[in-house]
Amino acid sequence: MSSFHLRLAMIGVGVLGLGVFLLNKQLDAGEPNEICFSANITLLNVSAGSCLNGSNIRSMLNAPVLQRTGSPVPLKMTPPNSITSKTPIETCADYVKKVKQGWYSLSQRDMDRESVFSARCGLLTALARARTSRSSFVDGKKGLTDLDLLPSGLLPELNETRYSIAEAPPGRMVKGRSVADLVAAGECVIKQAMPGHLSLSTKTSDISISELARADFNGDGYEDMLVLVSTKLKGGTAGFSEVQGLTRRGPSGLLESFPVEIR
Repeated sequence: MSSFHLRLAMIGVGVLGLGVFLLNKQLDAGEPNEICFSANITLLNVSAGSCLNGSNIRSMLNAPVLQRTGSPVPLKMTPPNSITSKTPIETCADYVKKVKQGWYSLSQRDMDRESVFSARCGLLTALARARTSRSSFVDGKKGLTDLDLLPSGLLPELNETRYSIAEAPPGRMVKGRSVADLVAAGECVIKQAMPGHLSLSTKTSDISISELARADFNGDGYEDMLVLVSTKLKGGTAGFSEVQGLTRRGPSGLLESFPVEIR
């Protein structure tokens, strides 16, 4: 049985308890039978030494999303043709289905609860599609502390460099500004930069970026970084999170950000 054996360095980000796990590149390319972890992953409630296969991931997608207290996250979502009705959502499978149908969170409280679903369900669906990369230009020396490589498109309010990966030729030089350019221009301030985690502030938002995993998540053979981008608007309680991908298909140019489809 082939496996992904993951090296994990816990960084303890916020209430989600996220970690960074990197794929062992000694494995052959292709679909793994198992994904194995070397440390605890609070977000998925898996412990060090445990492994997940396709059946396990499907079971987790169909299990209630729980709070730390063990009770379900009380998310309620509204159908696209309504501005009043709400329906309880308990599992990632149900959440994914509703998101694809255009359901949304009506209140700020439900938006906050949906962030938990978005992080957990996004990570699970990405892991289900993960493959060992055949080539990498985001090796262990490249990460969130390389501000000159991070595209400004990673920031929700400055998405000027978001691209469709399918539309761009391999090795393409990504144009646009980097996060380092934004810092130099005074458009954002770095609050904390460490391996696997970056916190920064813009005029309107506080943004936290956490690395989740490295693998080939879009099927093109190149290694990608999976990150969680959490944004909180200043002067209010509004906030949201989303899982994004970062990739680099050549030795030059910025990293490219791409959306990770929850499906």
